[in-house]
Amino acid sequence: MSQTMPHSAERDPRFIKYLLGELPEPERTKLEDEYLGDDETFKRLVAAEEELIYTYVRGGLSPTQRCSVDRLFLQTPERRSRVVFATAFIACLEATAELSGT
Repeated sequence: MSQTMPHSAERDPRFIKYLLGELPEPERTKLEDEYLGDDETFKRLVAAEEELIYTYVRGGLSPTQRCSVDRLFLQTPERRSRVVFATAFIACLEATAELSGT
């Protein structure tokens, strides 16, 4: 399993750093201005959140990244709920794959 957060080509690596609390304050403020002022940037941030959640659930983060998710990202009930959903969804997919023999 990968030990680093994968970055899709269309993703801005700042999004993951932002979500993990690793982006320096000036860059953080700039990114916040960008996503608050541009729907497309906001959509890309939301997609990065989803990617982070599914990578977290599948165990694809480094120990440091996983700690950052636990400590910072999962502070809201909504985000914790999304992790619970992703965990159940992946478990369902894996069970379906086992039943189908793939």
